[in-house]
Amino acid sequence: MSVLRQVIDWMRRTTQGLPAPTAPPLPRLGQLELRSPEMVQAARAITRGLTPERIEALFRAAVYSVADQVLLGAEIEEYDDHVAGTLELRRAAVLGLDVIVSAGDRRDRRSQQAAEQVRDVLGEPWMTALREHLLRSVLQQYAGAEIYWDTSRAGSWRPVGMYPIEPWRWHFARDARPLLLRRPQHLSDAIEPCAGKYCVMTYGALPGQPGSGAKVRSLALLWFIGRLGLVGWGEQVDAWFQPFTIFQYEAGAPESAIRRWLEEYSRMAKDRTAAVPAGTNVQVHDVPDQSPYAVFMDWNRRAISRALLGQDSAQMALEGQRTGATLQGSVRDDIRDRDARLLDAAINETLVRPWCAWNFGADVPPPRIETVIEVERDPEQTARVIEAGLRIGLRVPRGWAHAKLKIQEPEPDDEVLPPPAPTAPAWPTALARRAGGRVDLLGERLLDAAAAELSAAWRRRLAARLSGADSEAELRQALADDDDVQGGEPAELLALALTAAHAAGRVREFERRASSAARGAARPRSVLAAGDEAVVRRALEEAVEAFRRRDEVFTADEFERLSGAARERAFTVARVAEREAIERLRQSLDTAVAEGRGWREWLDEAGDVIREQGLTDNHARAIYQTNVMLAQRDGRVEQSAAAGAIAWRKLPSSSDVPDASHAQHDGRVFALSVPRPPWRHGCRCEWEPLFEGEFEGEPDTDVPAEVEL
Repeated sequence: MSVLRQVIDWMRRTTQGLPAPTAPPLPRLGQLELRSPEMVQAARAITRGLTPERIEALFRAAVYSVADQVLLGAEIEEYDDHVAGTLELRRAAVLGLDVIVSAGDRRDRRSQQAAEQVRDVLGEPWMTALREHLLRSVLQQYAGAEIYWDTSRAGSWRPVGMYPIEPWRWHFARDARPLLLRRPQHLSDAIEPCAGKYCVMTYGALPGQPGSGAKVRSLALLWFIGRLGLVGWGEQVDAWFQPFTIFQYEAGAPESAIRRWLEEYSRMAKDRTAAVPAGTNVQVHDVPDQSPYAVFMDWNRRAISRALLGQDSAQMALEGQRTGATLQGSVRDDIRDRDARLLDAAINETLVRPWCAWNFGADVPPPRIETVIEVERDPEQTARVIEAGLRIGLRVPRGWAHAKLKIQEPEPDDEVLPPPAPTAPAWPTALARRAGGRVDLLGERLLDAAAAELSAAWRRRLAARLSGADSEAELRQALADDDDVQGGEPAELLALALTAAHAAGRVREFERRASSAARGAARPRSVLAAGDEAVVRRALEEAVEAFRRRDEVFTADEFERLSGAARERAFTVARVAEREAIERLRQSLDTAVAEGRGWREWLDEAGDVIREQGLTDNHARAIYQTNVMLAQRDGRVEQSAAAGAIAWRKLPSSSDVPDASHAQHDGRVFALSVPRPPWRHGCRCEWEPLFEGEFEGEPDTDVPAEVEL
């Protein structure tokens, strides 16, 4: 027999070789006929016989019988547009995901061949129809299909089609074992579906109690409540659809005259025009407000959507439409993923596993169909993970990184974007956050070291690395490749190097001047040449001297009344009103900056003053950090002026919560007479010097109102 004739013969037959019926079966509930023009009769007909007695019987039989629930779920989906649209939206969310096939054992040649066979079948239309039909078990609890097999090739089986199992055929034994009826109502003529011949998916069926956890139970209640509302609305429409008109007549008027007046007023109401003699009293009662019914039905539909989608549906699902472009926003991810996993398990266990056993033997690990479920990740976070992996020596495939970051691999003749320019060195705590890992401890160590004097070994190694690097990127690479660097991780060394170089105003200026030099012109000599070991020490010494120039102590109120020039020589602490306490804090900070003491060491020394003034640890840390930054700023001002800077640019803050009033000045170019950040206590704003040709126009000379220091 040819394959075509064999397939035709299969299509003529159903379960276990039973001939198919010669005529299609009649609808289970009969055709909907609206013989009465009354709206209430139509509403009752649409309820399709779902009565309170029937619902109660279904719930009583839930423990032992699920067949009625399966049939009920099919009826609700068939006759309710909103339920059908919502369920189709949920199925579409799963069917829209990619599906892959993996071999059970990649080292087994037969397992690889079985996986190839599954891949060939996966894209056929009947396979898509099978997956869609199995997902009907979400409401019906059980869904399945009979699989048609091509056995024309000796020793080889291949599925070529499927026939859905009608809901009325499901029957369940006392032990909750599912059976299939071969004829309606013939319980004695039932068969047990076997894997391979049938592909079956169950949803929400508990062992021994398959119907107790069914979603159709709660959904049937909601659906019934909505149908009762529809009947009530029909009664209201029948009673109040036409305006109610009352007219008065004189007592003793003849009946014929009254009948004539009724006919005349009815005609006028139909024509929507009226002409009555003077003195006639006519009252018209309008149709009552129907908005409460609309609100009730809207609640009912939203409750059904929450039961099926886990949340209120999108507007298109709310209106019962059967399509949607925003599936990810309509179906909750965890519900969609669970549906996909259960669908994969059903196909793998009842179709793929027996298929592989028939063709290759039961000892061959069967392939597996798996729906690709990707968790949305922040690309920036993924990039940081890749960078961290490279730093610890992991071998990261280039193609995998492109796929994860969703960046297409460039073709050989494609023009690629250049790498971004190096960013300005940031305050050490910002570098610590970008380094990842032990953020708090690393940030404290870097902050402590920012004001400390570097040891001779550090200075020699640092000067050598700086002299050999023409850019910050080269400096990073040089430090990362140095296995003998004393002091710990490259991130720590880099933060210290950039802090010192930034205070001296050297690296950034050299990069700018080198990049702005005309092509072919001689590159300026790096100010951090080999052997210039004193540059870092000098930078820190100038920062210490700048701090010591702030030897005049003022209270906060007195500081506010000082001019800008006087403030540069003044020292104050916010929220401290006693001059003697401020002087003690200044002396302790002077010692900490000069001797390179860290934050914890300074806190131990100044703890008495801090406790006396009632300052918190956060406030004390802000005092320490602000004054260290002021010393760093003053050292940079002198160094950048000596290098020829003519202006400076405000950069964003390195704080996690930047001040909005300061952020509005980001990118502005100011004259050298305008104070650089920090502008107030706790300010973490950055700045960079500018040289001739690096900006257009004139720099601003107005001091921002936010400047307090």
